[in-house]
Amino acid sequence: MTLPVLIVGDVQGDHERLVGALAAFPEDEVETVFLGDFFTGGRPGDAGGHKAARIAMERRHGRAILGNHDLLVMALIEERRWGGERLRARDGELLESVWRRRRGDQADLEALAADAAMEAWLRGLPVLLLLDDGTLVQHTDDDDYAALGESVEAVNQAAAALLSQEPGGVVLLLRHLIGRRAFEDRARLDAHL
Repeated sequence: MTLPVLIVGDVQGDHERLVGALAAFPEDEVETVFLGDFFTGGRPGDAGGHKAARIAMERRHGRAILGNHDLLVMALIEERRWGGERLRARDGELLESVWRRRRGDQADLEALAADAAMEAWLRGLPVLLLLDDGTLVQHTDDDDYAALGESVEAVNQAAAALLSQEPGGVVLLLRHLIGRRAFEDRARLDAHL
């Protein structure tokens, strides 16, 4: 029997509200699709993004895709792990400054850096899903995903290849998933689909 689909948008560290919202939808009664962005937000010092990602990782009948904030945290972990030149946004601002300005939680960074299983799970997530009814699931309203490939499978394969490249692959993938408002232009949306 096909389960109804529950779509969960950006949690951004608010694991307590996630638990409350999911309580109305028992995991054996729905397929849960998480749209990424588990990290960056929540109460400072709570590691709420890590807790939210753990909920998604352990939920029966659950699937998830990566969001840009998930990739941002992973990029900062790589930066600390490998050292070298500091990572910067296109405008030259340090990625860590961008992350902090967007309510990045140091506790999330530390929790994820110490959790190899969680990092492996995140690195194994796709960036696109095609649901059984033909619905395309992606995190941002950006058509630059298509620069990675011409099909859902090809995009996910390219993303997986980038995520396996340490250091640097996470940042390269992040640049494809960070745009906004591309689909306000109907022609771009139609071409993307």
